[in-house]
Amino acid sequence: MLGALTSKSRVVLALAALGLLRCGSCASERDPQPADGGDAASSDATGGAGGAVVDAQGGGGSAPDASGGTGGSGGVLSDAGLTPEQAWLADPEAWLPVPGTEFTQPLCPVFEAKGSEIGFAKLGWQPCGAGCESTLLGEGYGERGALPTATTYELAGGASAFLTYDLSVKTPSVWHYLRRVVRLDDGATVGVLDGRRKPNAAIDTCVFGNGRESARANALLGGEPGSEMRMLAPLTGGQWIWSQPAKLQSTLPIGLVEFDIDASGGAMFMTGKGGVFALLDPKVNNWTALETPSSSSRGAGQGDLAVWTDEPASAPVRIRGWATDGKGVRTLLDPAPPGTCLVNVTPSAIVGITLEGGGGCQKPPWAPKSRFWWAPRKYDASGVSATLGQDLPGNAFVPLSVLPLRAWGAYVAVILGTVNEAGALDTDAYFLITNMSSGKTWRLDAEPGHRIRDAAWTITPTYFYYGDQEAADGPQIVRRMFRLELSKLDQWAKPQN
Repeated sequence: MLGALTSKSRVVLALAALGLLRCGSCASERDPQPADGGDAASSDATGGAGGAVVDAQGGGGSAPDASGGTGGSGGVLSDAGLTPEQAWLADPEAWLPVPGTEFTQPLCPVFEAKGSEIGFAKLGWQPCGAGCESTLLGEGYGERGALPTATTYELAGGASAFLTYDLSVKTPSVWHYLRRVVRLDDGATVGVLDGRRKPNAAIDTCVFGNGRESARANALLGGEPGSEMRMLAPLTGGQWIWSQPAKLQSTLPIGLVEFDIDASGGAMFMTGKGGVFALLDPKVNNWTALETPSSSSRGAGQGDLAVWTDEPASAPVRIRGWATDGKGVRTLLDPAPPGTCLVNVTPSAIVGITLEGGGGCQKPPWAPKSRFWWAPRKYDASGVSATLGQDLPGNAFVPLSVLPLRAWGAYVAVILGTVNEAGALDTDAYFLITNMSSGKTWRLDAEPGHRIRDAAWTITPTYFYYGDQEAADGPQIVRRMFRLELSKLDQWAKPQN
């Protein structure tokens, strides 16, 4: 089969593979958008690029004007084929070309929407029972969203949940690949990107990616042999922040897990591939090695603190971290509870989960015992100890993806895979949620005929948000989000103790 591929097809496949390798394993960390010319909201294909400028090392350029030209730029706009609610996509006054994205051109120029001109209607939350609301994500733009990631951020007005996901709108003159960032509290869209392709283009040179820890931290991939820029969504208004200039992916570090913090303008981090790397200034595409070599693994960030698990070869697992206080990388908890697999951080606590008696994170044999733990949020290891929760219910514990742990306030939750009687991992997933103050635990399963999307969920002080998909949908799809009141857990989840 490979011998029959054209040279152009080989380029596309090679770049798709490169996109996977850039983040260690995008199938479990940063997901690239499909680039097969099909429905981006219904495919779980990965990667893709093609005949654009090799790199954009000089940066600072600009894409073609949103309203100009009739040639092959892909940016020419027409309202033909758009519904009235989609007409704003063809309004040249609604969009700004993104500087430095020459590496995606001429086949796919990239634009960002002006904040005041975003035409998406607010998501509408509808009652679905006591303490339950739901909303459709693709309403008016198809039935499904793709590559969703949900995150909670502490903003000036308090904690707020956000969701990023992709939509596809096709017209006779241009195909729009839209990355939408929504504030889930009120359903308002805070940021939109548009990669514009010619219809039926054989190859694509713009692919949106994102890590599963952050709805704000995104990536633009493309070009030949493959370049990258990072971008931060504007959570509180204004325009996106772009890391300049674009650089070849082969020159940039690789991470197993990617995450961000709120401080330093939204600094981004990579852990888990022999080093800890940081994009400390999101406006400049310059990754700093914070610690290398490193036995770091999975991590997360919040506020001014990034944390991760560290697994020395001949010592127990410990929790390491970095903060903006100028003191560099430091140990925060040593040792961590035995079997610690995952870690996260909230404004008040560092939380984790143990997998005891098994093969570790996502490796058989599946652990027969698991517990949550939490420790006070501190910036060094002095006087710090972890509190272990009760044994979680179940006889096999398989965390899904590399970032299946979320926490906020008194609540911590994990998304787990189901193991069948033969010991194999099923596609079904469920949540275990614990109130750290009371110790009470609940199990939440998807509705019949549906599956839980493993990255599309988060917790705020008031709500538990999660996205689901129909059982027949591909793994990158989400159709709707649920918003469930934490004070009414007993009404929509099954108490376990």
